[in-house]
Amino acid sequence: KSWWSYVVDASDFAMLAIVYHGLKLGTDLNSQSWYRAIWWFYGLTLAAVLIRKYVLRLRGKAKANPAA
Repeated sequence: KSWWSYVVDASDFAMLAIVYHGLKLGTDLNSQSWYRAIWWFYGLTLAAVLIRKYVLRLRGKAKANPAA
């Protein structure tokens, strides 16, 4: 596995941390519900994209090495 794939995985984690910060730690969200809805939309969209990405990655590994 190349070092670049670790950078990509770290950026995925960082994006999840940003959404968590926006939902749990950001003070602006408490005063405006429409802003919270936008962050939920961002978070759910990001989760769907990342789940698809990692499921496809795992399926690709399973097809490449069916005995494991």
